[in-house]
Amino acid sequence: MQVVEQASLPGEGTFAAYADGRVRVVFVDRTIIHINRTHTHAKAYTPDGQVLVVATSNPVGLEQYMQAATAFLKWAYSTKEQQTAQARSQAYITAQLAASRRLATLLDHTAWKKAAPPATSQQCSASQAWPGPAPLEARADPHPDIMPKASLHQRLAAEQQPSQALGSDKLRAVG
Repeated sequence: MQVVEQASLPGEGTFAAYADGRVRVVFVDRTIIHINRTHTHAKAYTPDGQVLVVATSNPVGLEQYMQAATAFLKWAYSTKEQQTAQARSQAYITAQLAASRRLATLLDHTAWKKAAPPATSQQCSASQAWPGPAPLEARADPHPDIMPKASLHQRLAAEQQPSQALGSDKLRAVG
């Protein structure tokens, strides 16, 4: 059968879409998914040898695999214009996420700079290079007692009114 679209993603697997509508995905953990030509059912071969047949609309137990397989299916059978529009949309979303992460890092660094005491020459030795910021998801608040977690509006309000501490009942609501 003729392959109309094929992709290989490192860390994910190999994806193939055929001219008759079938899709085959071989994941890196050796799980294999075959989606039928009407896209209603899928047969899954698990690494331990089980064979499962599920409806693509309700893939109980195979949700993550089927999400990747159906995303490829939709992309593979879309027109080149739709693929280009989807790629542009994905690039825009990725750029917006990167900008949000940079802003969060900047805000976090600014808050840390205001809360941290000045460094001494002993604390800043040349042999100890700063490894860079931790990923946003894993980063803990560096000074929870100095700068408690609060919304951006509350933090901005606190900067404008330094006499009021965050978390006090005197903090006015920002709408």
